[in-house]
Amino acid sequence: MMLAAMNGLTLTLSRPDSLSMQGTDAPVPECPPSPRDQRPDSVLESRLEDGQVFLEFENIAKRKPNADFSTALLLENIPRNRFSDVLPYEENRVRLTPSADNRTGYINASHVSASVGDSQRFYIAAQGPMQTTAKSFWQMVWENHVGVVVMLTDTEDDQGHEKCYQYWPQANGEEAALSFGEYRVVRKSAVSSAVAVTTCLVLSRTQGVSCTHRNVWHLRYTDWPDHGTPGDVQGFLGFMEEVDSVRRLALNDQRLRTRNAPTVVHCTAGVGRSGVVILCDILLFCLDHNVPVDLPRVLTLVRMQRMLSVQTLAQYKFVHQVLIRYLRNSRLI
Repeated sequence: MMLAAMNGLTLTLSRPDSLSMQGTDAPVPECPPSPRDQRPDSVLESRLEDGQVFLEFENIAKRKPNADFSTALLLENIPRNRFSDVLPYEENRVRLTPSADNRTGYINASHVSASVGDSQRFYIAAQGPMQTTAKSFWQMVWENHVGVVVMLTDTEDDQGHEKCYQYWPQANGEEAALSFGEYRVVRKSAVSSAVAVTTCLVLSRTQGVSCTHRNVWHLRYTDWPDHGTPGDVQGFLGFMEEVDSVRRLALNDQRLRTRNAPTVVHCTAGVGRSGVVILCDILLFCLDHNVPVDLPRVLTLVRMQRMLSVQTLAQYKFVHQVLIRYLRNSRLI
């Protein structure tokens, strides 16, 4: 399947400021051509069965060649990184307004964007907040007019080690609210399903005597095991549909502020599971618009914006399984 124009649509990936990624030295692999009379889901399935995806995944560049991580590697910012080997590229890192406790405005998060013709998707791929970076996380949400946060990890693993700081309230109302400097987070409501919890939060910022607030939707996927990938592909697809539905609602609510409000996606490191969700979201959007997709090419372009996105072969196979299920569901409608 070739990544190409169809019905007047093309897919390109770039930063929100329209920086072209085509100048990278990284090789951009493509899927081998497939028979024209084969259904896309059958092609994807055969690639899984004959092992093509293994060599394909191994040949995809894990990071941008000669990348600049200068701000991430500053001595004052090293404690702000959960992992020393997972860092945002300098050119598309999220830049916060500098403050006394964060002189460089640094957070371990990257802008990722995709365009399909006139339609666009904007994301921020971020590491899971730590106690020391929770304020910066909410500052990032505020300054980027974020209306949707997608969380793909638990706060602890099976051994009780932290995977993500509890940065949002666990109960409704002012009494359970959390404060991070000038930012305050109140939970309005929460609805649980078999695989996720969808929470409506109110984020407020106080400056002097003035206080402004916004709604932020928090979607936490709860069916991802510590090791491996989700076992319920259909449930994961349902979660992706919920993300898309809530994003539409949030963008309508923010239309007067910005049309380019990104969706924040985070797990623990902000690359593996986060990459899966971003890649699936882009590819499902392409399928909705009849644009054939080339998985290795699209993943390469995502990795040129966030290193190590879709970290394991199992995660790459899972993306194939999600697309297969989506295509087969579509034929039943």
